[in-house]
Amino acid sequence: MLSAVRRSPVLIMSLGLLASSLTGSQSDADSVDFDRQIAPLLAERCLSCHDAREKKGGLDLSRRKTAFDGGDSGVVLQPGKLDDSFLWQRVSDDEMPPKHPLSADEK
Repeated sequence: MLSAVRRSPVLIMSLGLLASSLTGSQSDADSVDFDRQIAPLLAERCLSCHDAREKKGGLDLSRRKTAFDGGDSGVVLQPGKLDDSFLWQRVSDDEMPPKHPLSADEK
């Protein structure tokens, strides 16, 4: 199993490509295997707070439709626009994940 330090850069790449992967876009998402790379990271790092049961902030990342529906803050994913995605802003501002924000090197 990969260490947390080695998983985090993949998490950042995964979040950046999450929107295009979930929409079925065939551009940059071609190099990322959602089932093998993104889904396990979401399950390990995000779904304990953002699944169908918990929905912190009203956000459920466990399914495509609910992820694109967004949460209490509105839409959190902007396909193909990483800098406009509220989810990435929360990660880059060290707000998510709250207990173990990513280091500058990981970002």
